[in-house]
Amino acid sequence: MRARLDPVFSEYVLELGNGMPPITVDETIKIPDGMLVPYEDDCTSLNHLIDAVFHDIHGYSINISAMMNRAILTPKNIYVDEINALLIHRFPGELRRYYSFDEAIDASEQSVMEDFLNTLTPNGLPPHELLLKINCPIMLLRNINPSEGLCNGTRLICRAFDRNVIDAEIAVGHHRGKRVFIPRIPFLPNVDENSALKMRTIYTSIKDITPNTRNWKMKMIVADKSPKRTGQRSPVKYQSLTLIDPEGNRVQATMFDKDIDSRDDTLHIFQSYYISNAYVRPLDPRYRIETHEYQWILNSRTIIEEVLKDEEQLELPKYQLIPFNEFDAYKNSIAEIDVLAVAIHIKPCREITSAHGPTTIQEIYVIDQSLNPISLTMWGQFVQDECKKISEIIGSKPVILGTRIRVGSYNGLSLSSRPKSKFMINPALPEATSLQQWAVINDLLLERIIAKCLTYPSTSLSSVGIREIIKNCDVAEFIKSLQPMQKAKFWIKAKIIVVDLRQIFYYMSCIGCNKGTGYDYNDTFLCYHCKHQSISQPRCRAYVELDDGTGRLSAIMFGEVVEQTFGCSAVELMNHTGDEHLPYIENLVAEVSQKEWMIELLADPNRLNQQQHKNFNVVSVDAVQDDTK
Repeated sequence: MRARLDPVFSEYVLELGNGMPPITVDETIKIPDGMLVPYEDDCTSLNHLIDAVFHDIHGYSINISAMMNRAILTPKNIYVDEINALLIHRFPGELRRYYSFDEAIDASEQSVMEDFLNTLTPNGLPPHELLLKINCPIMLLRNINPSEGLCNGTRLICRAFDRNVIDAEIAVGHHRGKRVFIPRIPFLPNVDENSALKMRTIYTSIKDITPNTRNWKMKMIVADKSPKRTGQRSPVKYQSLTLIDPEGNRVQATMFDKDIDSRDDTLHIFQSYYISNAYVRPLDPRYRIETHEYQWILNSRTIIEEVLKDEEQLELPKYQLIPFNEFDAYKNSIAEIDVLAVAIHIKPCREITSAHGPTTIQEIYVIDQSLNPISLTMWGQFVQDECKKISEIIGSKPVILGTRIRVGSYNGLSLSSRPKSKFMINPALPEATSLQQWAVINDLLLERIIAKCLTYPSTSLSSVGIREIIKNCDVAEFIKSLQPMQKAKFWIKAKIIVVDLRQIFYYMSCIGCNKGTGYDYNDTFLCYHCKHQSISQPRCRAYVELDDGTGRLSAIMFGEVVEQTFGCSAVELMNHTGDEHLPYIENLVAEVSQKEWMIELLADPNRLNQQQHKNFNVVSVDAVQDDTK
C-alpha cells in the first residue's frame, strides 16, 4: 500500500531488490536517514519511534482508520509487549486489566508453577496481564467464528468491557462495523514436544474431544449417575454417568471395578468438575443413549477436580417433564418421557416370565399434583438398586425423577422403566423441591388416599393404580361397566357448588343410627329403626353439584362430610336456617366453592336407576391444598 502512495519509498524498494548501488554495497544495505530514528538511549529512542509512527495518539479515537493503518514491527515478541504497554498508557481513557488463569497439568504443582507460568507468553497467546482501553485496537490470535468475520488476524476496536467479555467492533473487512463479543477463551500453546514445559487446554465442547486429542481438560456437570451394576454376561462391575459440557452437549461415561470405589466421594449429581485424561473411545450404537459418538472411560489415570464454590458452576440440566394429565398422548407409543413424581406406595417385588425369560419386577405407585396415582413398574436391575433405596424411605414420600420412561395401557395407564432409563431420588432441582413442598402440605390428603383406596379399590374402565380420578363426563360409562348389584366407590376432583341456598341443611335424626325422625331437638324417644332409646339431634345434609370442568354431578352430603366441608356444626346450621340468615349461608357456600376438592363417591346403579334417587352419595372429601400460596 505504501509503495502506491509513496513513490520515493517505491523506488528505494526496487533498487534494494535489484541490489543496486549505492543502496547495496558488498551485501551491506544502506537505510536512508529519513527512515531512521537516531539512537540516544533505549527509552528516549523508543519514545521518538512511537511519536514518529503514531504522532498525536490522543486523536486516534476520533480517526480510527488512521491508527489501524499504522504499526511498529519488532523481531521478537518481548519487544511487542513492551511497546504495547507504552502505547496503551499513552492512549486516552481508563485502563482495564485482564489476567490469564494459568494452570499446571499436574494440580499438585500449581502452587509452585503458577507464578512461573504467569511470566511466560508462548506464541499465539496474549500476555498474562492484558491492558486495554475504550477505542483501542486489538487483534484476534485464533479463529473463533470465521463465518462471522472472527478469524486469526481480524482487527477490532474495543467498545466496552465486562468481567469475562470484551465488547468490540470489527474494524476491517466485509464485516466492518459489526459488534461482537469476545469471551474468555482457554488456549493451548503450541509447545514443542521436546520442551520440558507441558500445557493443557480447557475445551468447552465435547465435540472437540476425540480419541486423538491430547492434553485436554473439560468443565462438565454430572447429569445422572447409576448405582453400581454387574454386567449380564460378565462379573465386571460398572457404573454409568451422563456428563454435560458448557454448551449443553451430553456424553456417556463409565467407570469399572476398583475405579468406582476410588471415585465414591466425587462425581456427585449436579456438581461441576474439571475432567481430563479420560479414555475416549467409539461407542457401539447398540448401547448409545446420547447422540455423541464417543464414550469416556474414567479410570485411574483420569484427573477429576471439583469446581470451586467461588467459581462459576455450570447450569443444571433441563428435563422435558410430562405431567400426569398428558400421559394419554404417549400411551403405547415408542416415545420415552421424563417424569417427576412423588412415590407414595411400593409393592413387594415378584418374579415373572417375560418374552426374554424370567425377571423380577416391582411396582411403585407415584402421584403428582393431579392427585392421580399411577403404577410405575420397575424391571430387572432397577428392582435391586433403585427400588431398594425407595422402599427404605417410602414413608417420607420421596420425589423421583425418571428419564426415558415408557407409557403403557396396562390397567388403563401405567409407567414402565426401560433398559436406558435413569432414576434419581430427591434430585436437587427446583421442580423437585416444589413438588416435595406440595407433598408435605398435602401429607394428610395423601395418607387418606393411600389408606382408603387400599381398602376400597375402585373398579373402573381404566384403573390406573391404587385408585383413579374419574372425569364427570366418563361417569355414565363407568356406571354401565359395573356388574348387576355391584357397588363401587370412585374419586373425582371437582369444585362443590351449592345451587339452592334456601335448602334446609340439616334434619333431626337418631344419634344411634342417623335415621330421620319427627321429634324436636333434644327430645328423648324410642327409635323404631334401631329399636334403641335415643335423643333427637340435628344432622347435616346438603344437596350439591360437583363440577370438574367436564360436567356436573348431582350429589348429596351427610353428617361429618358436610361439617368438614362447610367448617361448621349441624347445630350452627340449624340455628342459621331461614331467610334472615341467608348472608351467613352465602359466605359459607362462597368459601366452599372457591376450593378444589378430592371427592369420594358411592356408585349404586340400582338406586341411581330409581326415579327418586338421582344423587350420588359423597363418602368423603379432602380439600386440595394450593402449594403456591
